[in-house]
Amino acid sequence: MVIGCTRASACRCTSRQSESSRRNTRVVRPKVTRVPLGFKYWFTMVCWTSLAGLLSIIIGAILLLLSDTPQVSPGVLAPLSLNELLLHRPIGSPGQGLLDTLSIPSLLTWGLMIIGVRTWSQRSWEFSAAFVLVPIAVIASIWAFIAFR
Repeated sequence: MVIGCTRASACRCTSRQSESSRRNTRVVRPKVTRVPLGFKYWFTMVCWTSLAGLLSIIIGAILLLLSDTPQVSPGVLAPLSLNELLLHRPIGSPGQGLLDTLSIPSLLTWGLMIIGVRTWSQRSWEFSAAFVLVPIAVIASIWAFIAFR
């Protein structure tokens, strides 16, 4: 074991186990997407696609500044949510939190993520949509089960 190595290329390890473990960590990343891009690139994509949420923040801030009273309901601060646009569930009713979270900027973010996965992985649209939307659907399903029971 070599102590003090900061980069894998500078490390001259003689142990077969450490070389094979380094080789295995390089292969784990692209197994699902077949894209040899690291965490930094995927994190950057998520950050850039999440900027669509600023739209909701800007509109909420404008509505807060234009409000006549100092007391504003949380629904006014999320004007692009499904609850505020379509269903108008009151605060504390079943599913109100879930419906306030689902919004137009969320849909835009998910669409941009699908395009990003499609572009980087060169896989089908179906794979890209499943790769992005399945975790979201699982989390939303668990949340809906808890909220509506």
